[in-house]
Amino acid sequence: MSVGIADLTKALDDFAVGAITAMGEEFVARAKMRAPRASGELWNSISHGSGSVSGASATITVEAEVEYASWQDEGTGIYGPTGNRIYPTSAKALVFYWPPVGKTVAFASVAGVQPTNFWSDVVNEFDSWVGDTQVPDAE
Repeated sequence: MSVGIADLTKALDDFAVGAITAMGEEFVARAKMRAPRASGELWNSISHGSGSVSGASATITVEAEVEYASWQDEGTGIYGPTGNRIYPTSAKALVFYWPPVGKTVAFASVAGVQPTNFWSDVVNEFDSWVGDTQVPDAE
């Protein structure tokens, strides 16, 4: 029995797609374990696309699709990248509904939100867990 180059290439591509998909699934699972679930919107937005192979590289996209995902990960205001309080830009006060008090409140400024690092921690730990990811058996 002989195996042609095309068959071997397809088998390797299929294996690589299976491996990168398993890594994407693991990344999503780990990010979701760390993500806050107050409304569930952020948690539900964490997903991965389809794995693909191009040349010698296998690729998959993982993302958190809500606009505020990076703010939640990095923090805002004094806890975020700028280290500054948050002030209104087009009004005299920041007005928003605050669930802990159950009503709408107004502030001249707010300190911000502490980071959760739900995403960046998974990125930083990637090398330590990627070798342990279970890869589907080649068929």
